[in-house]
Amino acid sequence: MTTELANEIKYLKIKLVYQAGREASVKDFVDKAELLSMIDAIQNDTKKYEEFARYIEALVAYRKFAGGDSR
Repeated sequence: MTTELANEIKYLKIKLVYQAGREASVKDFVDKAELLSMIDAIQNDTKKYEEFARYIEALVAYRKFAGGDSR
């Protein structure tokens, strides 16, 4: 994994924590989906990063399918 990608992952975690602090529904989503622990588990493993990306894509697709807001 490149340093640039590792930095992006760290930034993603910071953004999630910030948004979770601002909005209770985001915190609930982050907690239920266990996103922070998944980000921590990536470390320098490209395969884990790809699995995380697919997981996020599946969550978004499910939300859209279930009639959730696409924002």
